[in-house]
Amino acid sequence: MSHEINLPIIKPFTIPSLGWTFTDNRDFDDAGSAIHQAAWLFHVQRLFAARDTEVGDFVCSHNQIHEITEKWIGKLESDPLLELEDYMAQDNREVHTDIDGSRPQYFLGISNATGEAIGGITVTNIDVLASSAEHIEVAGIMLLGVPYDGNLGTTWTVVYDYLINTPMPMVNGSSMNFVEYELTYLKPTDPELDEFTSMLSNTVDIIGTIDDTAPTPQSVICRRRQ
Repeated sequence: MSHEINLPIIKPFTIPSLGWTFTDNRDFDDAGSAIHQAAWLFHVQRLFAARDTEVGDFVCSHNQIHEITEKWIGKLESDPLLELEDYMAQDNREVHTDIDGSRPQYFLGISNATGEAIGGITVTNIDVLASSAEHIEVAGIMLLGVPYDGNLGTTWTVVYDYLINTPMPMVNGSSMNFVEYELTYLKPTDPELDEFTSMLSNTVDIIGTIDDTAPTPQSVICRRRQ
C-alpha cells in the first residue's frame, strides 16, 4: 500500500528585495536537490550550533534510515504485519518538531541571483486549514537555512513576511498560502529571535509569548492577519 501525501508543486518564485528564487524540490534533478539540501543543512547546523544544540535533537532527518528501521523492527513485535512504508506514514514523532510522516511537507531550494544554491526552507507537519479550487491554506513548522550577516533578524523577516503574506502559484492553477507557522525558540533567552519576532510582528500576528526564565524550548505562532 502506497502513502503519497503530497500537495501540488509550487511554481518557482522570487523575493524581489533579496533576488532569491525559491524552487519546489520536486522540480530539481537529483544533483540539484542534493546541492540545495546540503546548503540548507550547512546553515541550519550553524544556527543550531550557535545555540549549543544538535540539529538532530529537534529535526528528524530523512536520511536517518538506520534509526527509522530499528524503530520499525521494534514495532513488529506488537504488529508483525506492519510494513515499513506504513510505519513511515504514521505519526511517530518523539518530540514535537520531528517530522510527522502522516502529513505532507515541502522543501523549497533557494538560489541567488546568479543561480547558485545558497540554502532552502522546509515546511513540515503541514495541516490543511482550508481548501478550494482556487487556493489552499496551510499551517506548518518552517525551518529556514540561508546565509545572513550578523543578526538573522532582517533576512529572516523578509523571507517569512513574504511566505506568510504572499499566495504562491502552483502548477495545477491554484495557489498555496502558508498562512501560519510555528517558531521554536531553542533557548528562551535569544536576542536574535527576539529581534526577528519583533520585526515580523509588524506584518503578521504573533500568538503566544516566551518565558525567558524557562529552560526548555518554547514556541509562538506567526499568523497572517485577516
